[in-house]
Amino acid sequence: MIHYLQDIQIERQFARLPSVQATANSTKALTVADAPLQIFTGTVAGQIVQMPDATTLIPGVMCEISNQSTVPIRINDFGGNLLLWLSQSRRARLIVQDGSTQNGTWTIDANQYGANSFYQEAAGPITNNSNTTWVNAVSLVTDNLPLGDYQIMFQSLFSASANNRAPQYRITANAALIGNIYSVRGGPTGGANGYYNFSGIKKVSGTLSGIQTVNLEFRNNGNLGNATITVIENVLRIMRV
Repeated sequence: MIHYLQDIQIERQFARLPSVQATANSTKALTVADAPLQIFTGTVAGQIVQMPDATTLIPGVMCEISNQSTVPIRINDFGGNLLLWLSQSRRARLIVQDGSTQNGTWTIDANQYGANSFYQEAAGPITNNSNTTWVNAVSLVTDNLPLGDYQIMFQSLFSASANNRAPQYRITANAALIGNIYSVRGGPTGGANGYYNFSGIKKVSGTLSGIQTVNLEFRNNGNLGNATITVIENVLRIMRV
C-alpha cells in the first residue's frame, strides 16, 4: 500500500512537467490529465489546440501554451470555437472561470491577442546603408484571414551613423505595398549615440484576405544624405477592426 501511494505521488509530479512537441497539421485535444504547460516548436502550419472539457476542471485551473514555433497556432474551446490565435514567440495563459458547460468560460492573459489579430517583434540590431534596397525589420505570417478591414500598427527604434540622417519605412503584405512610404523628416542629432522612436498606424479596408506575410521594411532616406541606419526593437501587429 505504501508503494502504491508513492507511485501515485510520482505520477502526479511527472504530470506537472511541461509537454514539448513539434507543430503538426492536426488538432491536439487536451484533457484534465495533460501537463498544464504545453510548448510547441517546429515549422509545420495548421496546428490547433483544443482546450479540455471545462466540466472536468475546477474553476481557476490554468493552462499555459507557449508557441516557440515559426507558425501561428489556433486555440479552440472544447466545442471547436476560436478562443485566440497565438502568434510566434508568444505565450498564452488560459484560466477556466466557469465550468458549467463543456466549452466553459475562459479568461485569456491580457498580453495575448484575439481572433484575426497577430503580433511579432524582432530585437535587432539590423542595418542598411542603401537608399534603394529595402531590408526587412520584422515579419509576421497570418493564418487564413477573412476579407475585411484591418489595422496594421508598427514601431521601430532607429539610429544613424551620421547626424541628421533618417530612414524610410514601408509595409508590404504578400510583397504588395500597403499605403505610402513613411519618410522620417528629421534625423538624430547625435548620430549613433542614441535611438529614436518611429511608429505608425495604417488602416486597410476590404483588401486583405487569406494567408498574408506582412513585413515592415526600411532603407536609408537618400533625400537627407547617405548613412548606415540601424534599427532595433521592431514591432508589427495586425488586427481586425
